[in-house]
Amino acid sequence: LKINTENVILCFGYLWPNKGYEYVVQAMPKIIAHLKSTCLLLVGPLHPIDGLQYYKKLTMLVRELKLEEHVIVKGRYVPENQVDVHFSAASVVVLPYLTAVGASGILARAFSCRKPVIASDVGSLGEYLDWGRRGLLVCPASSEELAAAIVRLLTDADLRRVMINNIESYISANNWIEVARKTHEIYQRAIQQS
Repeated sequence: LKINTENVILCFGYLWPNKGYEYVVQAMPKIIAHLKSTCLLLVGPLHPIDGLQYYKKLTMLVRELKLEEHVIVKGRYVPENQVDVHFSAASVVVLPYLTAVGASGILARAFSCRKPVIASDVGSLGEYLDWGRRGLLVCPASSEELAAAIVRLLTDADLRRVMINNIESYISANNWIEVARKTHEIYQRAIQQS
């Protein structure tokens, strides 16, 4: 990816207003004040309805805040064989969503790559992050909370290690074999009770 910074913040997925990526961009000056060698990577295809306008808004915000050296906006589809390259480069994955998005494939991908997550407390994200055990939660549309959470996670190696261990435990307990076994047990109990 040709990124030469110590810390990489990744926002991945469709570029569209409900993702709240502008709040991470707005948080970058505070993050850089603490951690100069930090880059924000916004990657994803443009949403078919309003993605182009949002892409232009993001790139304009980057220019206005003079963050060209710290923020990369890639408004394009990433082939499946390149997705893990982006996640592997990340120090932290951020989901600054403004509204609930249902099940997050991005969150699942971050977990599969053992990456700590910072997410807005919307929908079921809090439950997936186990209210702070597998990642940090922030209020939606808060660049201040995002900045504080990102700085905290990037400067606290012990916290990252604990979260990664919790993610690994979650993955072990929820792999396909375990899910199938638990589902089978539920059906067996239901049959026995009927």
